[in-house]
Formats: sequence, structure tokens, C-alpha cells
Amino acid sequence: MLPTPFRTKHWTAVRRVGDTYYELDSKRTHPLTIGTSDSDLLRFLATRLNGDGAQTELLLVVTAEVFRTGSWKNDSVTETAETS
Repeated sequence: MLPTPFRTKHWTAVRRVGDTYYELDSKRTHPLTIGTSDSDLLRFLATRLNGDGAQTELLLVVTAEVFRTGSWKNDSVTETAETS
């Protein structure tokens, strides 16, 4: 098993398959559909990261190209997420 920097055994992952984003949760038996737009994904992430008071950590896994260009930290995406 690959070690992670997280302190808990519960995890969730988000994966886009085709045009649809899914949440994969270690406590669920089936994926949960998040939506088909980037704004659906941003709302989901904002809810999870600002949600129930539980400590939530986010690990981004991106392609080498996305990492190299830094496009994952695009200010326009951040502004959109903050105003949603």
C-alpha cells in the first residue's frame, strides 16, 4: 500500500470519467455522481473543505504538464470557487 500524509484511514477521491465527476469514498460501496461541470466540482470541493467542522485535507494529483505550467492554481478558478 502506498503511504499517504493523512492521519486517518477514511478517504475520498474525485475522478472524472468522460464528462462526469464522481466521488469515490472509502465508506461507500458505489461512486457518488458529483456532476458534469467544473462549477459542480468546485461547489462539491467548497462544501467538503468548508463543511462540517471536521478537519479535511486535500491532496491534488495532477499530470506533469499541469504541474509544470501551474495551471492547477489558476486565479480565475480560485475566484470562481470563492464566490460560489
